[in-house]
Amino acid sequence: MKKHIWLSLFLLLGIKVCAQEAEPPKPLYTDRPGQSINPITVGNGVMQIQAGYGYSHSKAIFSETDLQNVDVVPKYGISDRFEISGLLQYSSLRLTGQPFVQPFDESPDPENGVSALGLAVRGTVLKGEGLKPSIGLEAAYIGSGMPGDELSTSTGRFILTLQNQLLDRLSFTGNVVFYTNNLTEFTANLGYNVIDNFGVFVEYWPIFEAAFDGEDNLVFLDAYLNSGVFWLIGENWQLDATAGFRALAPDFYSDDESSYYLQVGFTKRFWLKD
Repeated sequence: MKKHIWLSLFLLLGIKVCAQEAEPPKPLYTDRPGQSINPITVGNGVMQIQAGYGYSHSKAIFSETDLQNVDVVPKYGISDRFEISGLLQYSSLRLTGQPFVQPFDESPDPENGVSALGLAVRGTVLKGEGLKPSIGLEAAYIGSGMPGDELSTSTGRFILTLQNQLLDRLSFTGNVVFYTNNLTEFTANLGYNVIDNFGVFVEYWPIFEAAFDGEDNLVFLDAYLNSGVFWLIGENWQLDATAGFRALAPDFYSDDESSYYLQVGFTKRFWLKD
C-alpha cells in the first residue's frame, strides 16, 4: 500500500513540474525602441532597467548641433496595473557657428553634464485583446537644462497610450503626449515580429505647440520618421537599435536644414517576486 502511495505522489509531482515547465514566458513590456510607450506596465514585483545611448545631429542655416545622450530609466511594478519609474539623462552638447552669439568656431569644447531628471507614474486602464485596444495613462514630472548647467526648467508630461494587436505578428501603438509648456506630440508606431524573438518597426512622430492667441490651436513645429529593430534574448533581455530623420515636416524648413538621430539600447527585467 505504501508503495502505491509513494508512486502516486511521484506521478502527481511529475505532472506539476511538467505543467510549470510548459507555461509560456510572460511578455517583456518595454518602451524601447522608438518614441511610443506601452500601455501595459511591467508587472507586479518586477524591477526593469531600460537604458540607451543616442546621437543626434541638427543642421540649420547658421549653426550645427551635435548631441549625445545616455538615458537610464528604472521601473518598478507596484501592482499588475501600476508602476513607477525614474529618468536620468547625461548629455554632451556641441554647438558650432552659433548665430549672433560668437564667431563661427570649427571645434568648440562640448558641454557635458546631467540634462534631465524625472519621475513618472503609469497605470493600465484597460487590457485589450486583438482589435480591442489596451489603454494606459502616464503622468511625469521632468526637470531639464543645458548639460553642465542647473536643471532650471520644470515640466509636467501626460501621455495617453493605446495598443492594438492587428494581426498575429503586427501591432499598432499610438501616443498622445501633452507637456505643460504647451508642446504636444503624437506617435503612430507599427511593429512587426519577423520571428518570435526578432522584430522591426516604423513610426511617425509629429510635434506641435499649442497656441491660444489665434485661430489655430496647434502649430506644426517638426516631424520625424523613425525605424529600427528589436531582439529578445531569452525571457528577460532585449536589445534594440533605432534611426530617425526629419521628414514630412513643416514647409518653413529649408533645404539647408536637416536633423537625424541614432539610438542603441537594452532592456533588462528582474523578478523580485514569484
